[in-house]
Amino acid sequence: MKYLLVLIVVGVGIWMLAARLRKGAEPRKGHEPGADSPSSAPGQKPGAGAADKTAPRPIVACRHCGVHLPADEAVFDGPVPYCGAPHQQAGPR
Repeated sequence: MKYLLVLIVVGVGIWMLAARLRKGAEPRKGHEPGADSPSSAPGQKPGAGAADKTAPRPIVACRHCGVHLPADEAVFDGPVPYCGAPHQQAGPR
């Protein structure tokens, strides 16, 4: 009886592994090469927006609480970065 249980567990494991491998081998829908991405603006070359998403963004730390956030989302008081207007008003610690 225990051999039957082991056989079932091994069979389910192999079935799950095969399903995962099949899923990874299938091409994703909507991601064909040369297809326009939904975020690309009119007049841009196809795939031009993909480089912006993968490019590293500079990170800064809030001078008040120390939270790290992208520089384009930070609020600056001169060269000093803050995570939001309330911490900008509170000033550095």
